Amino acid sequence: RYLWNFNRYYWEKKTEEHIKELATQLEIERNYAQANSITDSLTGIYNRRHFDDTLRKEFFRLKRTGYPLSIIIFDIDYFKKYNDTYGHLQGDQCLKDIALKVKEIIKRENDTFARYGGEEFVVISPNTNNSGAVKIAEEIRLGVLSLNIFHQSSSVNKFVTISLGVATVLRENISSPE
Repeated sequence: RYLWNFNRYYWEKKTEEHIKELATQLEIERNYAQANSITDSLTGIYNRRHFDDTLRKEFFRLKRTGYPLSIIIFDIDYFKKYNDTYGHLQGDQCLKDIALKVKEIIKRENDTFARYGGEEFVVISPNTNNSGAVKIAEEIRLGVLSLNIFHQSSSVNKFVTISLGVATVLRENISSPE
């Protein structure tokens, strides 16, 4: 009888430990899946899905607080020519390098930097007026240029350049996130 109780206790303890291990593994896998659902796998920055969700949240914050909301969108100039000249692997590296550089520039916790499309990126900058957003856009432009990524097929520069657009909205001049 004593041996039976000991074996039962032992197996119950082992089962508890196994369940805890499985729960921990499930938590790790859930966090991994969550991160992958909002992250661009190539660049490691937020993806379009996360951008859309964040824009919606920031729109409602703008409506509630009245603070301005700025968006900066940019794409790499002549990126198709870059890929045609250097190949897609080098193109992927170019995208990664640019994403890393822009992440260094976008320092505010509330700002969101995401990959919008193929070679298009976007920054959501809440509580930022137009002149502040233009300043950030110029920092991004100069930061990308400072990477000195050679681009012999570009029609505008021997290095990779980007074109940027800036939009700022106020509570009274916008009615939806779209």
